[in-house]
Amino acid sequence: MTLDITGLFGQLGHKIARNKLSKYISIHLYFDQPRREIDILRAAFECNAFTPKTIGAVGFKGNLTAGFLSGWALESVCGNRIHGCPLTTVVAGEGNEDYLARMSEKIQNGTRSFRDLSPFEKIDDEFRATFLDSPNLGMASLDACAEWLKQYDGAVSLYGTFHLSARDSATRNMRNAFKFLLDYPPDDEYFPLVFPFIILKASSPPIEPDRTHIMLYSGAFELLHEGNGFGGHVGPEEADENLLRFADLTECLINNGSVGISNASISLSGSLFKNERDRIMAAFSPITEFELDFC
Repeated sequence: MTLDITGLFGQLGHKIARNKLSKYISIHLYFDQPRREIDILRAAFECNAFTPKTIGAVGFKGNLTAGFLSGWALESVCGNRIHGCPLTTVVAGEGNEDYLARMSEKIQNGTRSFRDLSPFEKIDDEFRATFLDSPNLGMASLDACAEWLKQYDGAVSLYGTFHLSARDSATRNMRNAFKFLLDYPPDDEYFPLVFPFIILKASSPPIEPDRTHIMLYSGAFELLHEGNGFGGHVGPEEADENLLRFADLTECLINNGSVGISNASISLSGSLFKNERDRIMAAFSPITEFELDFC
């Protein structure tokens, strides 16, 4: 299966395909019932390796496109597909209302820049990453998104921090690792300088109306032995721990307690990920049977 980067990130995907983000691992999970996105994503809130921080959704009804937003890091959620569209916003907790109002206004008038960081996010130049020190996303935001989705066909994106291992990290809260810095950002003010370690996307594609599709995407070299992750602070031992946590998140979604899985696949793009396919499959194969695909 070839990952539709443009579909995942909007027009931004055309630029992503030209740089480091064309090197990735994506996990595709297909479940037996349609429109069960939120029921499955609830399991991510119970995973020790992943902490949800932001949720966004794009909805379609006839010729109408609408958006849903809640959380603490909305700078690139849903790409540019919701610029100028009607938005539903849900306050995620104390201190979130003003930030949510500012971001909603920027998205409505098309002035949001993918180079902006959340006010709760800081760049760590040594580790080539950002850390997000914000409250967690609560179930109330997820429940509100579930109600909103009853009106639309659409797709949900869940962003969060990922508990990563690294050497020399005692002074950092590694559970707050959020985005990695791009090695060579293009000369384009709209292109992001950073990108999330993990993105979850859930939808019921029109071409497969009887199933729910969950995708986990990561371009994080911190999962790899040869990736030089976190600015050289990830060795083989740390990479193994990080990959197993990615597998743990996948297992939480598969064993969601609500919907049974029908099939699963792993897509690898770029030589760094493809070269470690045996190690990657060894981490995921105990969970369920995965098909392997090279992009």
